Amino acid sequence: MCEEKNHKNYLEKSPMFQLSLSSKELFHSNFLKWISHVNPELFKSLIKRVSKNKIDVERWGKDYTVEREKNNYDLCVMHNGEIVLVIENKVKSIPSETQLEEYMKETRNAQHMLLSLVGDFPHKEVIENSGWVVTDYGCLGEAIKSLLSEFACGDNDYNKLIMEDYAQIASCLHDLQKPWNINAASPYYDYDEDCAALRIADIREKNKFSQMAVMLKDRLDQILSNHGIAVEFGASKEKLFNLQNPLQHVLIERGMTRSQGLLSAKILIKENVSLLIQVQDKQYRHCIELNNTDTDKSDEDNWQIVSSNDDLKWFFRTEHGENPFVKLIDKSQNSEIKPSLKKKYNKYGKEFLYQSITIGSEATVGDVLDMVVTDITDIIKHYIGTDVAE
Repeated sequence: MCEEKNHKNYLEKSPMFQLSLSSKELFHSNFLKWISHVNPELFKSLIKRVSKNKIDVERWGKDYTVEREKNNYDLCVMHNGEIVLVIENKVKSIPSETQLEEYMKETRNAQHMLLSLVGDFPHKEVIENSGWVVTDYGCLGEAIKSLLSEFACGDNDYNKLIMEDYAQIASCLHDLQKPWNINAASPYYDYDEDCAALRIADIREKNKFSQMAVMLKDRLDQILSNHGIAVEFGASKEKLFNLQNPLQHVLIERGMTRSQGLLSAKILIKENVSLLIQVQDKQYRHCIELNNTDTDKSDEDNWQIVSSNDDLKWFFRTEHGENPFVKLIDKSQNSEIKPSLKKKYNKYGKEFLYQSITIGSEATVGDVLDMVVTDITDIIKHYIGTDVAE
């Protein structure tokens, strides 16, 4: 803890770190580009070192250039008009396997390097095996420190001092993220005042929910694989409602909205109707998402359809009938169900309706995932008549 406090103190006192807060990823990408201008050979040695010699910098020649945000890539090394290296820089987000796969397809003749603040993240091994050279800010900071004794940084010591400060910032940020890995026994609520003060609480939250999504997929895969039900990442509305076979897929989505982590598990139960479980901050939700062709229907119209349909209303608390939250209440310390019976439901737009309970203050990550798994298996049991529970 003392070391973490020292890192926090250094970052709070560093003018460069404070300047970086307005746009973290752009700042770091701009700084790396600046190094290539100050000393092109130092930049080549830096890339060679952080990639553990996996990036062939000799193919760049001496007249290479570094461009930022070319074709939406964070950084590109260019030689003779061609992209020879794509650097994807993840400071405020978690690396996405899908995004990186697309980038690789678009630049087949280039090499690819992923620079991530978070040292361990979902599908890291898969990303590495696909051809990306993966490194982190700890390696970056140490590489800059070691190279500064070998290269001149300009006519005076100013550039060297800037690079030394930046190297220490990179190292401090990397060390701060080391304890972020979670397991089933980790507390679900784990607010960190230091991360909030340094304005990196959002990346910590994204990291937690990314790991929870992987843990959930692993759990569901073990249960559902023998029943012919696929568990997949990616749950956009377009993907969900374009599925050909209802009740054959569980789609998992993780993200960040309103500075809060978000985890969803969705099942298409019939054409244009999906049930889903959603976890966001303190709320554990039962939701229905519709894909109406009748755009004149209001949210109240849609709720009347749901609450009067025996095949749907079992999933929601209604004035009459079974309450599907009852079996989950113990996990949430007898939490109140929201909204009240008088209001009936909450909504995002006209086609996304939900009810929720508050996740208990003592809940673990495992408790929350247990709740999701229970609900997903209950949905499948209800609609296909097969008990797939563990």
